[in-house]
Amino acid sequence: MQRSLTMIRATLLSSLLASGAAAQANMAPINSGPNPYKTIEGWAKMPEGRVWGSTSAVAIDRDGQSIWVAERCGANSCATSTLDPILKFDPTGKLVKSFGAGLIGAPHGIFVDRDNNVWAVDCACLGGGGGRGGRGAAPAAGAAPAQPEGPPKGHQIYKFSPDGKLLMTLGKAGGGRDAEYFTQPNAVFVAPKLLIQASISGAAFPELSHVYKILGDCALA
Repeated sequence: MQRSLTMIRATLLSSLLASGAAAQANMAPINSGPNPYKTIEGWAKMPEGRVWGSTSAVAIDRDGQSIWVAERCGANSCATSTLDPILKFDPTGKLVKSFGAGLIGAPHGIFVDRDNNVWAVDCACLGGGGGRGGRGAAPAAGAAPAQPEGPPKGHQIYKFSPDGKLLMTLGKAGGGRDAEYFTQPNAVFVAPKLLIQASISGAAFPELSHVYKILGDCALA
């Protein structure tokens, strides 16, 4: 009896899934609705001679009009660049502030908190998908991902004042498995007295993917 019920449930579930898939396959896209948005190409005006690089980090200033952007120095990496990756544009698209040169290798996320501090995430994903260590094996326990020559850098989250003063650094440079490290952090969200940081390592180190909750005193919860 139990086996029959199980088979009936499995058949019903298969039928429901099949009918749902068929309905989705036959559903025409709805593109005729009104679109209140429009694209304004060239709105943000970069300094003369500077071009846009890879950009995955955009946030709204507390004034509700200005835009903060973290871009990868006209390329896909700021590792060898002297350009500022953190940029602020006023409502007209004029660049009014920039900072972060020599500190952030590959900005991936940005957040503006209620005090207008700017949080920037350096994923250190400089290898075109696999990070500094490429798409090879994850680092051994307690070890950082492979680094280029020189002191370890990246895999950190930075808190800046609105004027670009570095106020706080989360995570040790270079990344690793231990509690004091991140590995290719992707995003950050800041709430009053609480910091929630999403560290999604992706294809390079999937087993290190985590979401961290960090208390206001910077203790990992």
